Amino acid sequence: MPTVKGTSTIPPVSPYGCPRHCGYPVTVTAPDPLKAAIEDVTRAVERALSLVRDMPSGQVTFEAASELAVVLRAGVEAAGHLRGLIAAHIRDSERLSLSVLARRIGVSKQRAAELVRLGKEKLDKEEKP
Repeated sequence: MPTVKGTSTIPPVSPYGCPRHCGYPVTVTAPDPLKAAIEDVTRAVERALSLVRDMPSGQVTFEAASELAVVLRAGVEAAGHLRGLIAAHIRDSERLSLSVLARRIGVSKQRAAELVRLGKEKLDKEEKP
C-alpha cells in the first residue's frame, strides 16, 4: 500500500506560543522553560504526524491519526480552559471592562466575553465537589 505523504500543517509559533498567523499581538514573551516546552510539544506533534504519514495507508493508519487527533484536541481544550481562567482572573483582579480586557489580551470583545465565561465555568466545575 502507498504511504501517506504531505507537509506539516503546524504553523510556526511566536515566542508566546501563538501561531504567527493568528493575528494576536505578541507583546509578552514566554519564560525560557515554557518556550522550551512549547518547542518540545511542537517537535513531538511534528514527529507523530510524520510517523502517521509514513505508515501504510489503511485502517490502522486512520486509527493512529484519529488517536493523535483525540490527544491533540484534549490539549487544545485544556489550553483553552487555562486561557479562560487567566482571562477571568485578569478581568476580576484588575477590574477591567470587557473592552479593555479584549484590547489587553488581543482579542475581540466577544471573544474576551467567551473566554471569561469559559474560565468561570471551569472554575465553578473545579470548586464543586
